[in-house]
Amino acid sequence: MSIILKLKSIYMCFFSWILYPTKKHDRLHQYKVHVLIATTFFTGILMWGYALTAYNYIDHISIKYTGFAYAVVHLYTLLCYKITGSLEKSIYVMLIPGGLFQSHFSILSGGFLNPILMWIAILPVIAGVLTGRKHTLIWIALIFTTAVTICVLDLGFGYFQTDYLNHSGLLITQALTVFGMIILHSGLTVILLKIRDISEEQFRKKAISKQNLLRILAHDVSTPLTLIQNNTLFLEKLLRKNQIDDIDKKKFENKVVSTNKYSQKICNVIKAVRTMEAFESGKKEIHLEEISLKECIDGSIDMLGPFLTKKRITIHTELKDIKILGIKTIVEHQILSNIISNSIKFSQEDSEIQIYSEIDETHVSVFIKDQGIGIPKTILNRLFDPLVMISRQGTNGESGTGFGMPIAKRCIDLLDGDISVVSKSQKSSPNDHGTCFKITFKLPEDNSIDKAS
Repeated sequence: MSIILKLKSIYMCFFSWILYPTKKHDRLHQYKVHVLIATTFFTGILMWGYALTAYNYIDHISIKYTGFAYAVVHLYTLLCYKITGSLEKSIYVMLIPGGLFQSHFSILSGGFLNPILMWIAILPVIAGVLTGRKHTLIWIALIFTTAVTICVLDLGFGYFQTDYLNHSGLLITQALTVFGMIILHSGLTVILLKIRDISEEQFRKKAISKQNLLRILAHDVSTPLTLIQNNTLFLEKLLRKNQIDDIDKKKFENKVVSTNKYSQKICNVIKAVRTMEAFESGKKEIHLEEISLKECIDGSIDMLGPFLTKKRITIHTELKDIKILGIKTIVEHQILSNIISNSIKFSQEDSEIQIYSEIDETHVSVFIKDQGIGIPKTILNRLFDPLVMISRQGTNGESGTGFGMPIAKRCIDLLDGDISVVSKSQKSSPNDHGTCFKITFKLPEDNSIDKAS
């Protein structure tokens, strides 16, 4: 077992070295690179087996040494991928010498009637597994043209009639052909099925990702947009008076300032959506920055201030001004605001929400605890599932979309954090109900906070 683990470790080191850096987030591409390595290894064994057979058993100078040349060129397949990151270019480095060698071998050992010529039929299959339709069609055209040319020259004009393969090499050649075909065709069939499964899974994930991005826009933009609309109505009302006294002037200025602030928050949400879309589509890597946890929480509370005032809910915070790794707009809007607004929505009027933190060596955990109606177990188990839309009315009849919690969970995953929730529903615990969310963020490596302070 230790030998197997050692070999696996060596292989994964080689795979990590050869995998093109920009493709490390693409699971399907990673799998195809595994297939490229395996196919290169197995077809390489066949190439060298035929090269040795040609050297020892074919009495023709043109292939005695060129068989090894074909096999050597074939070895550059993985190096080509390492340099270019292109599976298409690598496939041509693999298949061209293979196709030439098998054609060369067949015309010197029976021509069109030699079953070895059947090897070229597998080349489009390999191209199709590792590339796409375009290159598959190219290889179909190439091998069809090759087969027709050999057929016409052999059966029509009498070329390739001489069989230079010694009888003693026939058994080796036949064994390489039969068992090689069985193994390669069987392996490629299994690989195709696996690629189909991975493709379907990736398609599902992309669909969920697009849904999440749309949900973020629909969900997170609605709050600041509502506040902007309310401010606009207030400003219009003042303007209709034709004259503005000092009190109204102050209100006017405050509304202008808050409208500008909420407009900026919408811009920040859109920016965060673009960042997430670029990361999930593999266009760029996500870069976590050192941001103030307290600033993010204060920003969320500030934006939700009108809703707290409306329900006369008080928020008590016990937080250290600590830096975490994240992206400010995502932490503030998609994570904290979603969870705090959820607590407000399901809390009774004149209640309290507590926000406090706990810190260890590498992470900080934020707890958001309310005295609300709680979450039933049937909902709690599916709270973060993006495919299950759960929407309940709040304690004052507030409507919801059901997008908030799946959005928060997805964003926390992007930041390499964690979220969990404990809840007691009002029905099951009449005297001790409420919900507590625990959100965990990573600390910077050089964080030097004094935990005793």
